[in-house]
Amino acid sequence: MGPVKRKQNEKALALQNGDVDGVSVDGEGSIDDDGHELPPRLNKKRRISLNAKVPSRSELQKAVIEMETSVNRIQASVAKEVSKMNSVITSLRAVIADMESD
Repeated sequence: MGPVKRKQNEKALALQNGDVDGVSVDGEGSIDDDGHELPPRLNKKRRISLNAKVPSRSELQKAVIEMETSVNRIQASVAKEVSKMNSVITSLRAVIADMESD
């Protein structure tokens, strides 16, 4: 003999169908046929602020200064690397010249 199924009591069945404290979800005593509960809050469209924050002149100037500083730092770093590579190339050419003379 298989497991015994118990009948749900009426209160549990009412809660499952959307009836809370004797009042249905829509207030008319209807039963939610699809078994899904309504979302706690309907989706609302968000309003876009008419006064969207536009950066001020000083904020823009600060951003430009930071970008210029970054460019200068990157250029200095690249210049150092180029200088190192040029010195390696020069030393390799010297070694090649010594090899040819031998």
